[in-house]
Amino acid sequence: MVKSHKPELALMGRFIESRSLIGQFFAEIPVGRAPKRIDLICVEGDFDWPVGGKPSSLLSLAEKAAPSLGKTRSKYGWNIPGVKPKSKDSISKGAVELNKKGMDKLTKCAIGHPCWLVEVKRNLNCEAIGQVMSYRRMFAIDYPQLPIKASAIVCGEGDADLEPICEELGIYVLKESEAFQPSDSFGLR
Repeated sequence: MVKSHKPELALMGRFIESRSLIGQFFAEIPVGRAPKRIDLICVEGDFDWPVGGKPSSLLSLAEKAAPSLGKTRSKYGWNIPGVKPKSKDSISKGAVELNKKGMDKLTKCAIGHPCWLVEVKRNLNCEAIGQVMSYRRMFAIDYPQLPIKASAIVCGEGDADLEPICEELGIYVLKESEAFQPSDSFGLR
C-alpha cells in the first residue's frame, strides 16, 4: 500500500511560510548510495545560483535560467536539469526540489553556508529520529562543502517520550502546535 505524502507536503509548506528558519529551502535532497532523500534543507545566507538567480521558488529560478540549461515548459512551471518538481504543491510552497545534479550545482555556489536538515512527519516518531540521524551522517559525507548547523523534525504533534531523546541527540523538534518554535532548553540561534 502506497502512503500519501500530501499531509507532509502541506505541513512542509506551512513550516516554510512560518519563517521559523530563514534561508533558501530545497526539498528531496538525495543522500547515500541508494535513493534516500532528506525531506528539506534550509541553506542560510545569500549566495548566487549558477544561473544568476536566487531560487526562492522553482518558477523564479526558471525565469532567470540561461537558455543553455535547456529549460522547457511543463504543466508545473519550467523543467531545468537538476531541478524537478514533484507536484504543483511542492512548487507553490517555496521549496525547490533538487536531484544529484542540482545538488552538485548548489554545493558549488553555497560553499561554507550552514544548513539545517529537516525531516517532516505528521507526528514525531522513532522512524523520523532514525532518519535524521542517518541522513545527518550521509549528508556530511556527500556534501562536505555545506556544514550542518542543526537537524530538526518538523511535525504536527510531538511525543512526550521521544522529545527528550531528540534533545539528547541534538535534534530540534519543531511542532506546528507550538508555531514551529524550539523548546527553550535548546537556545536556538
